[in-house]
This record gives sequence, structure tokens and C-alpha cells, in this order.
Amino acid sequence: MTAPRLRCFVAMAINDNPRYDTNVLHFKVLKPLLRDRLGINALRIDELHHNENIDIRLLREIDRSDLLIADLTYERPSVYLEAGYALGQKKPVVYTCRFDHFSRQSQYQVHFDLRQKNILQWKSPTDPQFAKLLIARLRETLAPTLRKRETDEQERREQEQFLSLSPESRSTLLDAAAGQFLRKHRIHLDLKERDLYPFRLRGYRLHGTVRETVEVHVFPAITKGRLAHVWGWTSFYPVPVLKGMRSTLRHKILVSEGTATRARVEAVFREYALTGPRTWAAEPTQDAEGRPDQAFLHVIDGVRSVPMLKRQLELLSPHVFPR
Repeated sequence: MTAPRLRCFVAMAINDNPRYDTNVLHFKVLKPLLRDRLGINALRIDELHHNENIDIRLLREIDRSDLLIADLTYERPSVYLEAGYALGQKKPVVYTCRFDHFSRQSQYQVHFDLRQKNILQWKSPTDPQFAKLLIARLRETLAPTLRKRETDEQERREQEQFLSLSPESRSTLLDAAAGQFLRKHRIHLDLKERDLYPFRLRGYRLHGTVRETVEVHVFPAITKGRLAHVWGWTSFYPVPVLKGMRSTLRHKILVSEGTATRARVEAVFREYALTGPRTWAAEPTQDAEGRPDQAFLHVIDGVRSVPMLKRQLELLSPHVFPR
């Protein structure tokens, strides 16, 4: 499915005479130019058939649009209002105006507060130089929007492909991505229990004088029972005491397609306190030799694709593997 066209709302002087220059500019130049060169649907309020308060409908159309072209020709107050509203809604605004409105001898003047803007000027509605400059300006203005649309579309395809797989296949892919993440950070993985626990990874490394242990658990959903299992899992798999170590940091990472509420997590990990968006930390303790030991829990839930998990792991990495 292709992405819908971008929408552009055009604010300008409107007249019943079809030969009026702003009418020619809109219908003969802007609409076909934006449609054919950029795939943008451009419209004015007078093109819409509705039975609403026109001001309400006008603002709604700006809300629905990706950008606004404000033509300041003839000094219409409504155009300034619409441009200001679009800016308030964080919509990009491209300003245009007939060239003579910048002359002090003109009956109409571009208002002082907008004279500082980089306004595209046109000498006639069909001015070819204006059309060329407008296309260039719109491409530059819309670049962030187009990049975001491309990213969103890519994510949508990734999620569709991921969700089309069986639950076990999805867990297998997420487990593999987590394994790559741990190896990237030089974690020595303990794979002896993989037959019993195929979607659980455990490893350690010595970083300076700090021993770091990491567990990753992949679940379709994070239930209270699974949280209890994670809470007690480490005690069955002793981590070696490494030469030179002076302290230990323990990280448990939960990965799930489902969501886990804060209340559910804290009902099991009672001794942990929230320290970040989805990170909990236990009070520091000491091991048998008196070395500092601290545990952390990180939850990555609502996962809908492998790239999504990879991005979330990279965001988490400075907290798990500080340099």
C-alpha cells in the first residue's frame, strides 16, 4: 500500500472572477505543479463542500495538512491568521506574494512582522522562475516530513512482516537480536542451559575492575508468574568470580511483545525503585567478600519488530554498558 499524498492548505485572497490573478495562481499553477512534481494535494477553503462554520472547517483543514502556503497578496487579514495558526500547530509555512507589494508606492503592503521572512515573489501567476523557486523551496521545507514518512512507512512494513510470523518464530528472532547485542558488547555468553531455556540469554564480562552480568529474557507477554521466575533465576546459575574484580553490576532485561505495567513489575520486584523510563534499581548490597553489588531491571515491551528491538537496546546500552 502506497503512502497517501501530502496535503497542502493554500491561504490566499479569493475572488469570484476566475481570471483574478490569485485564482489563476492557485488553479493553473499551484495545484497542478504540486500534484505533478511533488505528489502534493493543494487546496483552498473554497474548494470544499461543507455545512459547517467556515472558520472551524478552515482550522481543521490546516490541522490535517502537512504544510501551508500563505500568499500575502492583497493583504488579506485571514491569510495572516491562517499562517499564524499553522505556525502554532508546528506546520511549515511557505510565504509567497506578488512582487509589487514590497514597494512603498503599492496600495497593498506586506506587513512589517513578515517582511523579515524569505518570501517568494511572483510577477505574474504563470511566472516560470517563481514556479522553479517554489518547487525548490518546498522540497527543502518538506525534507524532514518526507524523511519521517519514509521512516514510518518502513516501520509499518517491518511490523507487518514481523506480525505475520508465528509467535515462536517472532521470539526466535528477538532472541537472536538480543544475542547479537550482547556479543557486540563483549559479553561472554553461558549457553549450557539453552535447551531448557531457549529464549533466555545470560553472560558476563569484566570491565576494568567491575564485573557486569546480563540476563535477557524474551517473553510473548510479561505476566506476574514470569516476573517471579526472572526474579529468582540468577540463583540457579552461578557467575564466576573474576580476577581483579572489585564490584558487580547485575542487569536483567525483559523483552516482550506485550506490555507490563509499573504496578505489575513492582509487585514482584518490591526491593527495586524506578530510576528511568523503564528501568528499576535495587539498593546496593555487598557480596560475601564485601564487594559492592547492585542489581538493575530493564523492561523493553510493546516490541513489534526486530529493528524496533535493536533501536531500544541501543538506547538502553549506555545504562547497561557505561563507558
